[in-house]
Amino acid sequence: MILKEQMSAQIKQQEIIMFEYINTGSMVIGGIICIGLLFGAILAAGKAIHENRKTKAPYFFLGAMVLIIVSITGEGISTKNTIEKNISQFQNGSELKCATLATTYLVSKETGWRLHKEAFTKDSILLDARYCEE
Repeated sequence: MILKEQMSAQIKQQEIIMFEYINTGSMVIGGIICIGLLFGAILAAGKAIHENRKTKAPYFFLGAMVLIIVSITGEGISTKNTIEKNISQFQNGSELKCATLATTYLVSKETGWRLHKEAFTKDSILLDARYCEE
């Protein structure tokens, strides 16, 4: 029973952590698209009711909502996997190329970089691991 509770707590913790990897901009754009689709579905349903016919607009809206939620969640999972892969490569001694808006850094243990949570740090520089590649 205790093991089952611990596993349940771990799964809930992973679900909470997953939201940290989702791009906020994608969520906002997805929300705006959903509101537009909902408005269109309401207009189509209202017109169909006025003309005494059936409409498929609610089904289209639900399908689009599911597609948007799946794509945003998929992006979060992809970002998490990228971060984990980059950290693993760093810990295995690989050299990573990490980019910022201004410059690009070659990051490795040999050149004095350290791991700080999900970022690489050296002196006062802190690079997010999601923006690196091998």
